[in-house]
Amino acid sequence: MPLKLAQIQPLLGTSELALVAQTFRPALAGLPEGRIKSKIERARKLRDKYRDAAKRQSRSARGKGRAAPSSTTAARSAASAKRAEIFHEAIGRLQSELRSRGAARKAEKAKQAKREKKKATAKRVAQVRAATAAKKAKPKRRKSTTAATGGERPMAIARDDRQKQRTADLRTRAHVAARGRRQQARKDAR
Repeated sequence: MPLKLAQIQPLLGTSELALVAQTFRPALAGLPEGRIKSKIERARKLRDKYRDAAKRQSRSARGKGRAAPSSTTAARSAASAKRAEIFHEAIGRLQSELRSRGAARKAEKAKQAKREKKKATAKRVAQVRAATAAKKAKPKRRKSTTAATGGERPMAIARDDRQKQRTADLRTRAHVAARGRRQQARKDAR
């Protein structure tokens, strides 16, 4: 059962009490991760110190050590064991806070990655739509020269336009045919 701060106070010194007090929720929330890790190390050292002291004292209380067994040694052993338990609980609180912050950080990173992926997808979709719209858009027509000539287009200009169109069509067909012949020649060469 977790101990309350009022129960812990008579057992610990001021610096130890300050360390344990900072492992409770309101004070713990304001600590950065680096400070929490250093407090875990300090609490482990103190827990190990009191655990070892409790073992030594219980051995001497049974008469296994150098001194004769006594009741004061047994009482000291119980107090040291209680202190070790206090620091064990403090370590647990500190570690659970680190785990929860790590999980929150991972969740935030996952959210951020999801947002960035969504933005990238939306950007790609917009680019594809723009490219598709550009392909579907009608080519811009040349402005009519009727305004420049003051009425109907002269027959010579119209004839020249048709001739240019035929020449362009002829070039395109020749290009396609030549490309087909080159491809066939490559296949035959294999």
